[in-house]
Amino acid sequence: MRNLAMPLANKLDFVGLDDVHYFYTGAEGPPLEALKNAALRYIDNRALGEAGRSEHESVLSSCRTLLGNMMGVSSQNIAILSNASEALHRVTEGIPWNRGANVVTCDIEFPSVTLPLVQLREQGIEVRVVSSHDWLVTAADIARSVDDKTQAIFVSHVSYMSGSRFDLEALASLAREVGAVLVIDATQALGVIPVEARLADFVISSTHKWLLGPHGCGVLYVRDPESSPSQPRHVGWRSVQHMFADDRFDRYDLWSDARRWELGYPSFPSLYLLEASLKYINRYQPREIESHVHELGGLLLDGAAGLGMTLMTPRDPAQRAGNIAIQASSPEKLAKDLAARKILAWGGDGRIRFSIHLFNDRDDVETALSALQELVRKE
Repeated sequence: MRNLAMPLANKLDFVGLDDVHYFYTGAEGPPLEALKNAALRYIDNRALGEAGRSEHESVLSSCRTLLGNMMGVSSQNIAILSNASEALHRVTEGIPWNRGANVVTCDIEFPSVTLPLVQLREQGIEVRVVSSHDWLVTAADIARSVDDKTQAIFVSHVSYMSGSRFDLEALASLAREVGAVLVIDATQALGVIPVEARLADFVISSTHKWLLGPHGCGVLYVRDPESSPSQPRHVGWRSVQHMFADDRFDRYDLWSDARRWELGYPSFPSLYLLEASLKYINRYQPREIESHVHELGGLLLDGAAGLGMTLMTPRDPAQRAGNIAIQASSPEKLAKDLAARKILAWGGDGRIRFSIHLFNDRDDVETALSALQELVRKE
């Protein structure tokens, strides 16, 4: 067991963490100091003309490689879009849905996952929403709603609501059994726990949370780009192999890799920042970060339970990641009261959520518990 008095990462590597206890990563990861130089590098390269464009492409390629390293897959299976919602919509619309088919999700999903599915009802697709029990949904719960007409399963690796975590291997086995497409939103997982992308057909993630990156990027992993069960319904000049081919007014050839999902220029300023954050995260093994947040999360869960608070996140480390959710009667007020004590957490939807990452330490947790004890006593 590591010394939890020390964070895994140096707080001084981040902007603004020297005088706060930061548990807000499930909504916004704190910016790294390295992002400042990355932004200047983009601006400097922008002035170089063609040489600058070459540098931009190199940064994009680097981001794909670094993301592939994190997920244990090839960079050729990684596309970078504008955000996770775009990726979710494009994967959803690219599936050739059968009328009368169903898609399975659950009731502790973020709206970006479920809203594209709600639209499918217009096509005659049944949307099955599995109910949670004690804020937990397991692969076995999903299995009870799956049948031979289930065409896809859409769930988050880690719930934004409760912090509970799916067993991806169990979900993958279930999807294979019925021939369903498995789509995983890893926004609350990638960067804090291992994400075995190869188990799913598609893995999608934001970049401004646990990856410590910017807004303006969305990660899309495609297991088998050329023959995946969802194919792009839109094409742009970045999607094709030969954009200036002689016969370009008659036909086009998509890239054989995940680039076929990319349409036009990405947000290069965002990519420079993302590359810096990914290089930082890649200093650490995913299991190393996972172990750190599990230990600190266990301390927070035990302490909150000792205060008589109702836990929403499972105690079992195998069923959680970095998010620790605790029921609260006035969560928005509680979050403001904590912020006044320089403890940044997220409050809403009947809960206070503490997100623990590699820069957190025992002092952060003990300070949060001390404040909770004071504030809960006042209620």
